[in-house]
Amino acid sequence: MTGELTKAHCSFIKQIGKIEETGNNPFHNSSYATLEGVLSVVNPVLAANGLSVNQTYDHIEGRTILKTHLRHVSGEEIVSSALYPETSGKNKLHDWGGNCTYMRRYTLLAILGICAGIEDTDGNHAQETKETRNRDWRNVPETVTPLPESLPTFNTPKQEQQAIPKPADKQEVFLMRKQLLDTYQNDRKQFDGLEAAYKGHFEVKGKFSDHIQEPKHLEFIRRWVEAYTKKPK
Repeated sequence: MTGELTKAHCSFIKQIGKIEETGNNPFHNSSYATLEGVLSVVNPVLAANGLSVNQTYDHIEGRTILKTHLRHVSGEEIVSSALYPETSGKNKLHDWGGNCTYMRRYTLLAILGICAGIEDTDGNHAQETKETRNRDWRNVPETVTPLPESLPTFNTPKQEQQAIPKPADKQEVFLMRKQLLDTYQNDRKQFDGLEAAYKGHFEVKGKFSDHIQEPKHLEFIRRWVEAYTKKPK
């Protein structure tokens, strides 16, 4: 980033107003700023400062790259590139379109240096850390029960040991939750049927999307959706 663009961007940051969070995420009971909402706010302020932003796609070694260009009337420019996640669902074109919107929104906000309704998944952790740090440790009892001289040993057969479930790939979980959100918005009947089947199978209470953490959860959803799409309408 060079001189004129930097000055214009600083002016943009000072002038940009609040971006309304008009989108609704039913899984986390939260709202977020849509791509349309972000563009409607930032474009006039960008233009007033001699700036413009546009996003294009490129293909490198079979993978799709999303490029975001921030340009100034002086000719100065910065470009941000993001690798597009691969889709794994049956309706790949639909998934691709939904992920396009998601990726465009995040990369746009990133290159402009602003935030607007991005879910902070670390928020609860940060709050817990703060509470732990501020805890009055003087109230912790100082009495410690001494350990016995010898501890009992347990020989548990391997077949009786409970293996820790292997977590699913984070990218796959992310794409699945995005696909479920699209289904919720476009085919409520299918979503309600899947939700009821999932909760009954895994004995889940509350939001079933938060429960999706293991490969078997993803596999159940894929099999159910496949069976649903094959049913005669």
